[in-house]
Amino acid sequence: MYGDSGVIPFREEGPLNPISPYGVSKRTGELLCRNYNYLYGMRVAMLLGFLRSMGPRQRPDMAIHKLSER
Repeated sequence: MYGDSGVIPFREEGPLNPISPYGVSKRTGELLCRNYNYLYGMRVAMLLGFLRSMGPRQRPDMAIHKLSER
């Protein structure tokens, strides 16, 4: 998400200049959540990385496996 910010090391409060599709989509999601919170008072929690481990050989100790078994 920090992309080509020109500042190293990256910090959460540092400048953002995403240059990859992943970084752009992650930043867009954050802005949409912030906008919904501002406009409608909707509280939002983002869960990232859960779908990376899906499939028949997924690790049984991962969150997506535990959540999908219920």
